[in-house]
Amino acid sequence: MAGPRYLFSDEIITRVRREFGDDSDRVIAELDRMPDTRQRDRDRLPRAVLDLARRDVAAVVGLVEQALIDWRDLQTWVDDG
Repeated sequence: MAGPRYLFSDEIITRVRREFGDDSDRVIAELDRMPDTRQRDRDRLPRAVLDLARRDVAAVVGLVEQALIDWRDLQTWVDDG
């Protein structure tokens, strides 16, 4: 499922399906728009978005938009929180 198709692991897919249910396809599509950070911890950025979004699809969309501007802000928010 994940792997070459997505920039994140099956663990993220499983978490999204568990937390977002019927909206999981939309959330996965949003997460897949994020910058490629695979040279670092490949799941760190998607995990940060999911942690900050707290199961809110609109929050995922907004956080992905923020990540497209500067993904380091998201990491700072998670690391400081």
